[in-house]
Amino acid sequence: MSPAQRPLRLPVRLLAVMASTSALVAGLASVAPQALASASSGAPPSPVYCQGTSQDTDYQGTGGNVTFSGTGTLTCTAAGTGQVLSGTDTFSGTMTGLQCNGDDKSGTYQATVTWSDGTKTSGTLTNFHEDSLNGSELITISGTNDASSTRFAGYTAYVTTISTGSCGTSGGPVTKEQTGYLTYVPPA
Repeated sequence: MSPAQRPLRLPVRLLAVMASTSALVAGLASVAPQALASASSGAPPSPVYCQGTSQDTDYQGTGGNVTFSGTGTLTCTAAGTGQVLSGTDTFSGTMTGLQCNGDDKSGTYQATVTWSDGTKTSGTLTNFHEDSLNGSELITISGTNDASSTRFAGYTAYVTTISTGSCGTSGGPVTKEQTGYLTYVPPA
């Protein structure tokens, strides 16, 4: 048999490497579209840290009940990727039994962030705590973003903000300024 007619004999190790490489390439081909879909959803797989400012109007009711609504801006950075996001937020909520000096652990907070790329994050956050002193407040809020959000759906949102302004009077509106932080943590 001439060399051109001999069957090609490859060492067993080389065959094993070729088989492993083929399996790896086939596996990557099946995973790659899913990874691209996840990346294109805009939600990085790591926490996102935001800093923002906002202004709201509080309406003092009877018995310390307060309703509020406002708007603000956020600038965020995704941990690990460095991806920078910006957006505007609208929010509203209620607090019950609020005092000018004291703390309040009951309230609700609804917010929607419209990101610069048109995606949205919405949530009704019900873990609410506010400490007040002469109308200035330290507010911490947390909860899970709505599943209908087009960015950060199902992420847990943690808000910490300082609100400055006066206590106001019953029935009258009070404008307050906030500076704070927001962290989005992906689901486990």
